[in-house]
Amino acid sequence: MYRLLIYDDDIFKLFGSGKSSHLFTFELVATASELMNRIYDEYQYDLLVINYDVIEPSLLETFSDMKAKIIISYDKYSIQGLVHAVKIGAADVLEKPVDLILLKQIVFKHLSEQHKDTIYLSNGYSFLRTKCLIVSEQEQHVLSNKERLLLEVLSRNINKITSYEEIEAYVWQGDFMSSDSLRTLIKNIRKKLPENSIRTVKGFGYMLEVTETATVLS
Repeated sequence: MYRLLIYDDDIFKLFGSGKSSHLFTFELVATASELMNRIYDEYQYDLLVINYDVIEPSLLETFSDMKAKIIISYDKYSIQGLVHAVKIGAADVLEKPVDLILLKQIVFKHLSEQHKDTIYLSNGYSFLRTKCLIVSEQEQHVLSNKERLLLEVLSRNINKITSYEEIEAYVWQGDFMSSDSLRTLIKNIRKKLPENSIRTVKGFGYMLEVTETATVLS
């Protein structure tokens, strides 16, 4: 599970307005000093969301060596803010107001880029994310873009339920997901995976089942 640290009340409240995610947890800090303490005490966050309007630019520059990705949010367009975002190597900038779907898409995008390449599935099958392949000793299957995205989001919740809402946000990325299109996508990708790899959890979503703990390699 990914961890997000948020120094922006609006963004934190927006996350809270949606359903909880199996993919990540998000924590709020109220002050810049708390932000700094939390980062350097634990240093285990995958993504930071920092409001440019409430942090000193000089303090912001100390984040340039962060391993975690950083998204800079701001209430009003600012060239200076963009310059600082570039200087610290921010992954993205986010102008408010923003809706929950777009926010989740941006977060999923940057978390997916940190996701490792090879995920081992059941029965000797592997998912090669960047190559869009499912491989085993006997066969190899090329994945469509939507199949790859679906397997990415399911693989973050191995042996746990991934909700319809999470699938729609990550795979369809703002477009409408019909029940028929989702069922067709599931049907097609099941043909490329070991038998019974994807289980339907009626009324909730789907689950990628792996008989042994998936191993992820860089």
